[in-house]
Amino acid sequence: MSLLDANTKLYALIGHPVSHSSSPIFWNAALKEAGINSVYLAFDIKSEDFPKALESLQTLGVVGANITAPLKQKAFQICPDKSETVMATGSANTLAFAKDGSISAWNTDFFAISNIISKFSPKGKTVLILGNGASASTAAYAALKNEVSKIILMARNFPEKGLFKCAYSFPENLIESSEWTEENLCKALQKSHIIINTATREAAKEKNYFFKKTTPVKEKIFIDFNYAEDPQLLMFAYLANCIIIDGREILLLQGAKAFEILTGSKPPFNTMKEAIYRKESRK
Repeated sequence: MSLLDANTKLYALIGHPVSHSSSPIFWNAALKEAGINSVYLAFDIKSEDFPKALESLQTLGVVGANITAPLKQKAFQICPDKSETVMATGSANTLAFAKDGSISAWNTDFFAISNIISKFSPKGKTVLILGNGASASTAAYAALKNEVSKIILMARNFPEKGLFKCAYSFPENLIESSEWTEENLCKALQKSHIIINTATREAAKEKNYFFKKTTPVKEKIFIDFNYAEDPQLLMFAYLANCIIIDGREILLLQGAKAFEILTGSKPPFNTMKEAIYRKESRK
């Protein structure tokens, strides 16, 4: 993006809050590098205003949008045209607005987390997932697609019916759910090969001391969906000798996939990566 004119198209980030997000930084860098006459802006939209916001964006001619917390499950509920992974996970983070008024939904978080998990020979291994929201269902589906033998799902609470609010029926024999307590977490950490934190930064801060009392074990993989402000959980994972993948890698991979879907162009991956890591390193 070098010059705005009457033909400039608009892409959006929708969530609450969005002030911490790196998406506008790397999206605008990518659009400029690709020579696409478009701009990417962030809109702080609360859950109750989300349906009205989508209508407004369509009216204004927005081409596409990325959806972040806490609206991914809401996007799944609202959008009728869903990809297979959106249906399976009950979560949508990428929306394309057609001229006829229709909205198509994708889950590029699935692409990102599945890609990351696949690098660590996950078949037959146990995965621990912290949290029970949209990102947790996405991580669980990605883990199952990578043929893990077991998923331990740990959260403060669970829906009354089923583990997740989505269409996919997760096999009960492969998933063990338990309350997030110090004792349960210690046991789960010992049994798990891959740990995926999908809990919010606020929830993680409440629980991070649990890692202090666990026995350090080498060669565990710790993946964190959070990327802003270097969550303390990453420090505890580091002290436990884990291989760490923080949220910037997930953001980069899902963002590149969303860029390809929404613009129809090959994403300038290196430009996006440089923008994300440069922005976060300044904090």
